[in-house]
Amino acid sequence: LAGPRRHPRASHRARPRVRRGARRPQVPPREDPRESPRGQAPGRGAVPGGSSPGARERTEPLCAGGYNNLDVQRKQLKNCLKEKYDGVIISAIKFDGVNDLVSEFKAQGIPVIDLINGLDSRDINARVGASYYDMAYQTGVYLKSKVLGSKVRVLWMPGPKDASWVDAGNRGFLEGVSNSSIEIVATLYGDTGRTAQGRLIRSFLSENHDIDFIVGTSVTAEAAVDIVRRKNINAKIMSYYYSPGVHRGIKRGQIISSPTDKQAVAARLAVDILIKVLEKRPYPKHIGPRVQVVDQNNITDFDPSTSVSPKGFRTVFSVN
Repeated sequence: LAGPRRHPRASHRARPRVRRGARRPQVPPREDPRESPRGQAPGRGAVPGGSSPGARERTEPLCAGGYNNLDVQRKQLKNCLKEKYDGVIISAIKFDGVNDLVSEFKAQGIPVIDLINGLDSRDINARVGASYYDMAYQTGVYLKSKVLGSKVRVLWMPGPKDASWVDAGNRGFLEGVSNSSIEIVATLYGDTGRTAQGRLIRSFLSENHDIDFIVGTSVTAEAAVDIVRRKNINAKIMSYYYSPGVHRGIKRGQIISSPTDKQAVAARLAVDILIKVLEKRPYPKHIGPRVQVVDQNNITDFDPSTSVSPKGFRTVFSVN
């Protein structure tokens, strides 16, 4: 079950519920259409079958449709409780938005895996994912290494204001650029839909032409590529998490860099851990792929299957 992705996060990634009595699914990496041109509804990832050859299961990826749709995600979770699914993987819209429902899952003996976006609940069984703080921090440190003490002006766009991963990303980026000559001219918050991000960028640039870097979500970076080109503004673009559009942008020299938390790998880990919980086998309580910064210097050696969908992939929301 997913929120929208990171894009946030395109994305907002739909994640599986696991039901009794059906065959093991073989599910390709998926992404939310909102961020692919991850918001991958949260960037982004893959939902493969689990690791146990004896497991029999069916997954139902669900997407709430956007970071403003907490009520939709809550309704989806309540339906999971009603239908008594064996387990739930949640990529949350809001850090504390479903705590009461997670507690209900625990009371009914239904395991919950927190995937990528973060849940503020002690009742989850495990968490899978890297820290948005770490990814944004590494983005800030990378930016400092690029400017080498020069005074630069930065437009910073971390994502929707009430999302926990955005707060973590904002703190990480500010820490990463601290004690430097980098000036954050404005911090603009907004939903990770391409239309919303594009509107914010165009509005800002209509009054501020003297900007050196635009740094933000993957959708921010993707939207900024076209806007900067059309307005003939010499601003460089960076993302603080990965998406198919960011991958293409780096390959084409349109985007400088982005860290990746390898969301496809994280999704596989989440399913694997959930099956271990159901089979009462040992499992890690917190695990995540190592964050890697991808830029034009190392992208030819980077394995994109860890982070983006394969060529020809299409979104599927029902798997039997």
